[in-house]
Amino acid sequence: MIQLDGISKVYKIRSGYMKYHDLYALDSISTTFRNNVISGITGSSGSGKTTLANIITGYDTDYAGQILYNNSPVRTAGSVRYVFQDPYISMNPVKTVEWHVSTAASINNVEISDAIEKLEMAGMDYSIYKDRYGHSLSGGELQKLALAISIIPEPEFIVLDEAFSMMDSITLFKTLNFLKQLKKNISIIYIDHDINRVAFASDYVYILNHGKIIEENYTDNIMNTPLNDFTKELIKYSPDYHRRI
Repeated sequence: MIQLDGISKVYKIRSGYMKYHDLYALDSISTTFRNNVISGITGSSGSGKTTLANIITGYDTDYAGQILYNNSPVRTAGSVRYVFQDPYISMNPVKTVEWHVSTAASINNVEISDAIEKLEMAGMDYSIYKDRYGHSLSGGELQKLALAISIIPEPEFIVLDEAFSMMDSITLFKTLNFLKQLKKNISIIYIDHDINRVAFASDYVYILNHGKIIEENYTDNIMNTPLNDFTKELIKYSPDYHRRI
């Protein structure tokens, strides 16, 4: 369980000569991400989604407020894994898939057979991909590899920040369904600007706007009886979420 208490992130923005004003990327966020649940976060660009992901995963430590991981302010090493939107910054283009998998297994003291199983669970046939170099993979294939690498050590949480943006619709559909199976063992925070994708995959949805959680509820409640006008606008332009991703 990850609990946020009053999380704020403020940037000083220059507005003139020797003049600055505060820009709240996050403004007093307090909520809880529960275990064995897909928690979906959505909102418009610039709403604070990636900033929140950076803070939860420990990439950004310059913020106000408190985060508790299983009721402790100390995050156990490797307990929360981060999958970025851009796999080109996390995957080595001159190394093979076999190298990526074996390196992740070695670093995390995982049997290579178990690591290969995770790769195949994520939708990549090891016998086909093992000799492929990173630069020869498509963006969607790299995103599948990044997902597989993140679950090899079986963390408590994975945070997916627009992590499937390069996938075709068929691969995306299979991956989102895989998440529904994965949550039995690994809790998931899934961030996407597309409310269709978030609603399709998630059990519980958080709507971010201007650095605030303006609404949160179970998915069906969000989609069928939204309370906030911004949420209603998101849904208005994303109809029939049961059939679309």
